[in-house]
Amino acid sequence: MAHKVTHGMASAKARRVQLTGSQLKSKFKSDYTINGMIPPNNDFNKMRITESATYSLKVGDNWQFHLGRFNELDEVGYEISTDGKTIDFQQPEKIRELFYSGYMLKKYAFPFDVFVCLEDFNWIVFNSDDLNEFLAANMRVRILDTGRIKVDVYNGDRFLAIFTLEYRSETHKRSFVFGAHGGGAGKRLRKILINNCDYSVLGLGKDSIK
Repeated sequence: MAHKVTHGMASAKARRVQLTGSQLKSKFKSDYTINGMIPPNNDFNKMRITESATYSLKVGDNWQFHLGRFNELDEVGYEISTDGKTIDFQQPEKIRELFYSGYMLKKYAFPFDVFVCLEDFNWIVFNSDDLNEFLAANMRVRILDTGRIKVDVYNGDRFLAIFTLEYRSETHKRSFVFGAHGGGAGKRLRKILINNCDYSVLGLGKDSIK
């Protein structure tokens, strides 16, 4: 059963958070970090975080983790079609190994000590090692005919499409992107993680509510 440490916001739960994503991230940094790190405190001790911790943070329903070049894909080898809409990987089995081993998620999705996301009016704080361990044991990797890489996560009764690694062929992009994005994939992932991993809860603060 996930451990929860709550900080009251009951009187504000019917209201709407008006801050933008950037403002929310700045608020967490101001409220809960010192010199850009989360200091040790009782909330985090129960998550095996007993000294200052690095963190990454996502808000919203779609989470982008990395945009640009992936050295791992360069090593696998691939060819991009003339129109940029199809990727032909030379060694697709190596891509699957990179995900099933947990390597890709640890490097690109949850590389720091702590992962923080927002649900309603609270920050949900996870130990990243717990997330990487759970996901590596509960994923399914699919490489579509187009070369798009999909990673599904088992939510207890079926697999749900969560992560996508794909090539963006638009002239102003022309790069790979990896994330839990498209159709609220970040929101789905957040729910799966809350249902399966330990976490702490930190209040957003009433001064964020309009």
